[in-house]
Amino acid sequence: MAHASSVPAAIAALVTAFRTSTGLGRAGVPVRDGPEVTAAPGLEAVAVGYTGNTDENVVTGTATPEGLAVLPDRERYAVLCDIEVVDPGRDIAAARTRAYQLHAACGAAIAVDHTLGKVVLRASPGIGSLRQQQTGDGALARVVFPVTIDAYTSR
Repeated sequence: MAHASSVPAAIAALVTAFRTSTGLGRAGVPVRDGPEVTAAPGLEAVAVGYTGNTDENVVTGTATPEGLAVLPDRERYAVLCDIEVVDPGRDIAAARTRAYQLHAACGAAIAVDHTLGKVVLRASPGIGSLRQQQTGDGALARVVFPVTIDAYTSR
């Protein structure tokens, strides 16, 4: 019997954690589940399981058997998340600072419950990477960061 991956449940739990966080969703920051299509104009957003690059895998990892009996497999993977902030005044420092404030808020949301409601054994945000550019809408700071997951497949 095949064991089902925890990836779909982990992504859903991350979306919920970010949306219910006082520093993110409850503070009015849009939290998107992957590449959601939205007509809402916005200067900042957090996306789970999305990087803005359609050629990039948003989940990578491994699953290995654990133990000698028929047990669930142990999964270790990373879910990539994307933070985008646009400063219409073209202040790249302000956009970058706000992006890292949102990154810290993502970490705080995960720290409330590292098991994401007992969906995984442990979730932990990584530092990620920063991209900056001037666009027609203003200064854009984008932080793409992994949330590393340690979990078991379902039985």
